[in-house]
Amino acid sequence: MIYRPVRQRDPQSIVDMIETNIASTGHRQIGFLSLNACDYPPLLELIKYISETYKKIGINVSLPSLRIESISDVVLDMLARLPRGGFTIAPEAGSERLRRVINKDIPEAETLDTVEKVSSRGWDSIKAYFMIGLPSEETGDVTAIAELANKMEARLKSKRGKITVSVSNFVPKPHTPFQWESQLDAGGFSERLEILKSSLKNRRISLKWSDPGMSEIEGLLSRGDEKISAVIYDVFRQGEVFSSWGSMFDYRKWQKAIQSCGIKISDYLGSRKTEDALPWDNINSGIDRTWLIREKKKAYSEEMTPHCINGKCSSCNICSGDNLKNIIADRDIRSPKINMQQPAHGKEHAIRVLFVKKDAFRWMGHFELMAVMEKALLKSGFPVAISSGFNPSPLMSFCPPAGIGVESEVEMMDVFFSSYLSPEKFIAGMNSILPGELGFKNAWNTPLHGTSIFQLVREYIWEIRLYNSEKSLPVLEKRLENLKNTEIEIERKGKKRTVNMRDYFEMKSLKAEGNTVIAGFSLKYVDGKTIKPIEVLRAVMHDINEREILMIRKGIKLDGCNTYY
Repeated sequence: MIYRPVRQRDPQSIVDMIETNIASTGHRQIGFLSLNACDYPPLLELIKYISETYKKIGINVSLPSLRIESISDVVLDMLARLPRGGFTIAPEAGSERLRRVINKDIPEAETLDTVEKVSSRGWDSIKAYFMIGLPSEETGDVTAIAELANKMEARLKSKRGKITVSVSNFVPKPHTPFQWESQLDAGGFSERLEILKSSLKNRRISLKWSDPGMSEIEGLLSRGDEKISAVIYDVFRQGEVFSSWGSMFDYRKWQKAIQSCGIKISDYLGSRKTEDALPWDNINSGIDRTWLIREKKKAYSEEMTPHCINGKCSSCNICSGDNLKNIIADRDIRSPKINMQQPAHGKEHAIRVLFVKKDAFRWMGHFELMAVMEKALLKSGFPVAISSGFNPSPLMSFCPPAGIGVESEVEMMDVFFSSYLSPEKFIAGMNSILPGELGFKNAWNTPLHGTSIFQLVREYIWEIRLYNSEKSLPVLEKRLENLKNTEIEIERKGKKRTVNMRDYFEMKSLKAEGNTVIAGFSLKYVDGKTIKPIEVLRAVMHDINEREILMIRKGIKLDGCNTYY
């Protein structure tokens, strides 16, 4: 109810934000966040504008969970023409009776028809949101979730299709018609979840759920009074922080604090009389209390209240004072303010670049690195070439990844453009966007249809720094020298094989600086395969502490080139 009156954002301001963010960040994902995006009148115009303006770079538009009754064929057809992931709908409850209680009179047939329409348009993954613990809920309402999910699965058109049932626990919130209702504790939520788990046996249906203990505490905090402050402080003193993160939440600490503060949780989760004073009565949300009581009664009689945008005013009293009223967006979208240079399909020019990946960025994985470079290229405004197909992306080619935790001074990448761009301009532009830890050192023109870097790499030069090393230089030198004639077992994708180090390993240097030993060696590629530097170290030092190692890729040699970069 705190979302009343309706205040819809001007579509032109949304367009301006999209244009500014794409031009300044290179992000290609746009999320229209709303309680129900389909209630937004200019939604189709916005989607159409984005799909036409940014079709060359493959903008991905996502919508939050959609109310089934508001999803039209026109919206589905428009979304189906854009790059997409999963599709999310919100039936909320398994039975039609319970949906009427929560003012969502959605017939089961309508839900199943929506699943069929979505699946027939190419969505393989459909997520459905439900709640358990709703007012007047019975066991049959819980099993009805599984029954509805099975019927949804039967409507999938693709053999790859799957249904994800996502279940949240109902917490009656202040300033709503259910603020006087009782809430289940962690045990009550767990019992319902067990019923649901035992009812879902279909392999194409997966179940996700909220932590019952966390929902219990959420209810305590939502419906609590000033006494709860002592509980919060007690939990903090126990070291609890970022409790909304599942990995950080410790239910036992909350239980301990509740007990030590003399709090009886049932006093807060239990039902209340409509004439009782509530801890939040001093806060005026603008909604008339008698209206909330009336809506509560209507819920149990399964009587619907229409949305005030499309239906008759329900007299909630929010628009009666302070010049408050519904703000409904019009459909007018003007031409773009920012004339962002659009990439184009087709390769006309290629540049090979050399850059570094060091310091904190050594913890960046290869896919994350690719995403950063993609965003930087789109932000640069360079005429980068874009792949064709359903999900366009900038055309790039990388050398084999250095690996997470590894620094590199010789990362290489080929970038393709739809028109000529000088290497000097490319370096200057990219270095103005990216931090120095991902700095570009050199660039040169390269044949447009030449062999990819990945296939050209023949050798890497490595430097390994062993901190706090207790091994003496003579011992390490002898072991590294003997490594030439050693066979070691390596594993790739679960398969093991034995390799002779003579074919891959060549010692370059060994020295000490204080208690740090610095080893330099090269690792060659044989038939497109090589070994990892950590595998070399493990062969030399079986008790190696990987936390006290820094691996740096110092040089690279390409096929047909006599020099190291």
